[in-house]
Amino acid sequence: MRRAWWFLGSLTATLASAATPAIAAPQQPEPALASEGLPGWLFLPTVAVFLLLVASLITGMVLLIRRARQRRRDRLGIVTPFVSPEVCRRRRIKWISGSLAALLFLGGGGLAFQRWYTSMRWNQEREKDKVWFAEQQGMASWSGARSVIDAQARALVAGDEQAFLAAVDPGQPQLQAEYQRLYDSMRALGVTGWDYFPDFVPVEGFGHSEIEAHLTVPYCLHVLKCPSKEPAYEPSSPDVPTIKQMLKLDKRNGVYKIVGLTQKGENQPPWQSTNLTFATGQRVVVAAPPSQRARLQEVTAAADKAALEADEFARYTGARPAKYHLYLAGDKEWRSTWYGGEKASYAVGYAHQTGVVGTDVVLEMSEVGGGEELATTLRHEFGHVVTLQGVPAGTDVVLDLDSWLKEGIAEYIGVLPRTKLSNGRVAALKGRTIPRDMRLDALGDHAGDDEANELYGYGYLAVNCMVGKYGETKMMKFVNGVLRQDLGSDEAAEKAFGVSYTQLNTACTGYFKTVVNGS
Repeated sequence: MRRAWWFLGSLTATLASAATPAIAAPQQPEPALASEGLPGWLFLPTVAVFLLLVASLITGMVLLIRRARQRRRDRLGIVTPFVSPEVCRRRRIKWISGSLAALLFLGGGGLAFQRWYTSMRWNQEREKDKVWFAEQQGMASWSGARSVIDAQARALVAGDEQAFLAAVDPGQPQLQAEYQRLYDSMRALGVTGWDYFPDFVPVEGFGHSEIEAHLTVPYCLHVLKCPSKEPAYEPSSPDVPTIKQMLKLDKRNGVYKIVGLTQKGENQPPWQSTNLTFATGQRVVVAAPPSQRARLQEVTAAADKAALEADEFARYTGARPAKYHLYLAGDKEWRSTWYGGEKASYAVGYAHQTGVVGTDVVLEMSEVGGGEELATTLRHEFGHVVTLQGVPAGTDVVLDLDSWLKEGIAEYIGVLPRTKLSNGRVAALKGRTIPRDMRLDALGDHAGDDEANELYGYGYLAVNCMVGKYGETKMMKFVNGVLRQDLGSDEAAEKAFGVSYTQLNTACTGYFKTVVNGS
């Protein structure tokens, strides 16, 4: 009897130990794994009910078998031999022990099956989740998005309109129209370089494919060899002009497309956000917003003539542009839109350096008439182009010490005949105090017409003085030395004229007195 109970206890402990599941936790965070096994709180009651049902079934079957045997004996007249109570007790103990052993075996088998099934389902779900995790993690791809916009940049320079627009979400007609406008504008302006450089590596989000890229876009216009150096290397004085964009890219049918465009930056060029109409002359490309289209042909013809006049001085500087780029600003574009707006009240135009390889000229058309006024203004601004293009802005952005010479040579190029002393700038100097040094200070932010006439007028007379004493070639050598070679006034005067700046200044301020005061 003790041996039977000891055997049953050992068997029960062994089966219970074998049935205890041992499942290792995943090494990386994963979503909760689904299990098709029974919940833990319901498993033990279910096993208990199952064992009771099995025990009841076995007991019923045993009773039925015994009753059937007894009936058969009764029919055959077989007398059941007498069995002592002790034998019956032993038989019951054996029967109960066997039943318990069978029940424990069945229960242990059920627990072992549950362990196997749970482990199998865990492994299946874990493999599914690994696949899902990898798919979600790799859904966004900056390299994939980058390849699309790089191909678009190449298509723009190559003139492949279809390939350029293929990078844009076809389901957004308005965005398609914006990129069509951009393509038409850049091709009309003569684009020869266009690249995308991220300001920082875009974030690849988990579970979605959209990418937001903040980009610096360097570009070249009519430059046969566009510098390819990343603009971030020289942010204060880039070789090429740049704009800022924020692009949103997402997958459409498994391929990245541009789904959003935001033009950024306060110093935007005219073509970046304005619908322009273009006219191309022999030496110029002229662009006008809707408000100025009526003057487009008139200005284009005048600009072509003015460009040929300015070209004569490019032989001294080597800065003859392939095309002069001219924009006709309405009041809105002049005040606030293009290049941040021009605030100086005295100016009717400006030449904006877009890098060492380009310069854009902008005119305030409401303040510029036709005929000789238009021609003089155009020659003046184109004069800035041929004397300053190719020169890094450097410290002149903060403190422009050479403004007197920049405006003086531009006035000289703008006026015809060159040495004419009856122009309005000179007339405005009558009765003013003669400066002791012809290097007048640059104009302040709130300068008015009087200050502008003084700087421009005396700058023009200084250039006239140098031409009268030494000739135009030596004058331009002095201009190149100061404006393009970053020489001091003394060194530039010695190299160009063979005299010190003090001698040059004495001679020219004396010339000022003669012209202004008539003495």
